[in-house]
Amino acid sequence: MSTYHPNGMDEATTDDSMGATIKRHAEEQLDTIKEATAVAQERTADTVSKTMDESARFVRENPGVALAGALGVGVLIGLALRGRD
Repeated sequence: MSTYHPNGMDEATTDDSMGATIKRHAEEQLDTIKEATAVAQERTADTVSKTMDESARFVRENPGVALAGALGVGVLIGLALRGRD
């Protein structure tokens, strides 16, 4: 059963047109999200790489400070895992 529409389109045609429009809009939004995610991933990878390089340089230039820091972190982790007896 068709419903009368002033523009001459029946209900099924209108629904198909709306469905196609919604699908196209969703695909456009998905493409936008994919592009934004790719950019964010690239920036994150660059930041991690730079941070790793800077950390390695710091440890090479300041081995004593790095060792003391690692020892301190180890002690804190040990105390935290030991719990309260």
